[in-house]
Amino acid sequence: MKHSLLGLALAGLLASAGVHAADESVVIDGKQYRTIEVNGQTYLTPDNGSKQRVARSADGKAPRQTLRSGDVLLQGVASPQLTASGTLLVEADDNQASALASRHGLRFKQSSGGIALLEAKPGTDLNAVATALKQEGVNVQIELAGALKQPK
Repeated sequence: MKHSLLGLALAGLLASAGVHAADESVVIDGKQYRTIEVNGQTYLTPDNGSKQRVARSADGKAPRQTLRSGDVLLQGVASPQLTASGTLLVEADDNQASALASRHGLRFKQSSGGIALLEAKPGTDLNAVATALKQEGVNVQIELAGALKQPK
């Protein structure tokens, strides 16, 4: 019951955070999390407690938070962890995908059915690359991998 109430409270908090979700910090059960937007959804990520200043542009929006391969995300307190894999899924054929990969410093892995997998180098800001691809009119999603449950 405790987790369901926390989940409802968290969902309300994230919904009210709206556009500025990327600069919010949340404390749940004594642990600090920050919110980050990935693929149009808001996730929680453990906050290391740093007190970084949040620079804002003239329009008042906070800059997009970085997301790197290996970063851990949660959809809620009781949800399983998701990990940013470093792979971007783009809607493109082989030729388009190769061109996109070379333009954005990615590696073209494979494609099938008009969906290509592009792999970022370690340390690459996946949110920044996804934003750049979207500005070019490319449909893109950052791959998030969950923990695989093995039978006992």
